[in-house]
Amino acid sequence: MPGLCRERREYRHYRARNDQRPGRGVQGCDRGLAGVLADKIALGQYSFDEAVSIAAATLYDTPQKLLKLTPPLNLKEKTMNTKKSKLTTPFVPMRELLQSAYQGGYAVPSFCAWNAEVAETILQVAVELQSPVILMNGPGEFGLNSPDTMARICGALAAKYPVPVALHLDHGDSMEMVRDCLDAGYSSVMLDYSTRSFDENATALKRVVDQARPLGVTVEGEIGAVGKVDAITIEGATRSTLTEPEQAVRYVEETGVDCLAVSIGNAHGIYTRLPVFDFERLEKIRRVVGVPLVLHGGSGTQPEYIRQAIALGMAKVNVASELCKAFHDSYIGQLNDGKPGWVPTMLAAARPALAQVAEKWIRLAGAAGKAV
Repeated sequence: MPGLCRERREYRHYRARNDQRPGRGVQGCDRGLAGVLADKIALGQYSFDEAVSIAAATLYDTPQKLLKLTPPLNLKEKTMNTKKSKLTTPFVPMRELLQSAYQGGYAVPSFCAWNAEVAETILQVAVELQSPVILMNGPGEFGLNSPDTMARICGALAAKYPVPVALHLDHGDSMEMVRDCLDAGYSSVMLDYSTRSFDENATALKRVVDQARPLGVTVEGEIGAVGKVDAITIEGATRSTLTEPEQAVRYVEETGVDCLAVSIGNAHGIYTRLPVFDFERLEKIRRVVGVPLVLHGGSGTQPEYIRQAIALGMAKVNVASELCKAFHDSYIGQLNDGKPGWVPTMLAAARPALAQVAEKWIRLAGAAGKAV
């Protein structure tokens, strides 16, 4: 296979030219990653361009973590043209995941992933349960890791774990943030103008759809404002405004959004008392809008409410506060037990609690076994 041998040589030369860190050329400690990807080129598992894309996405990751890198199964890599470059991403358009869920009577859980450890824990559980999954982050997480950094982290992990994965901008608060996520390779974006006037909200979301649709990127909108129940939670309006079915159908028609977040008594954060959902309102919305619906503020909701909401068209359920609480409780518990505060050790010790949250929601949403 002379052509493949040539690509193998080209890839090694690429790494030698583009890795400028001292001692980290192909003869340095990154040689393992270069060798693994070059071998996969030789086997026909990756093209040269795909290997280069993966290498670029994992430039600052520990190469040893990728030595068992395998091509994604049952996934089609999506090529997106942005103003900066032509990007190859392992992420699936969220629209595809939600349409399958909407028609199949289950939901895809969308987990807040703020760093590599959280994202990998979620994906490990998703592989074990063979579930599609959505990794989401937004303004509350970008202070820790920028959209570009999160796309690189999640992209490397999505290439490693063979389940359908979407990367979603949650509660984007500006057109600039949406553009940053599109350029980074996110497969779904949300601009949250739900607290603004209907016309301002709809006009802005139409602009997002016009920019995202040619890239194959999913767009989520919100009509009716989903509030929050505590002072810690970043996202959410000061108070909730219930979604009106008539406004919802007009909003979908005018914007062309792929999925719609609605307010039916749900809220962001950890509930201090159990919520009361307006299922009659939800059923009316489902009948008129014709797109998958999104439940924000899943954390702490009664399981029977989640199941009924999914039966009435909720195809995506957001989970953030339960993950944060699991990490917080683990961290504080370790300190109270007098364990040494070595941060990497404490992060590792928190991962089983995060995994329990992920498993709970994958099963509750009915997504286990749906990674096809």
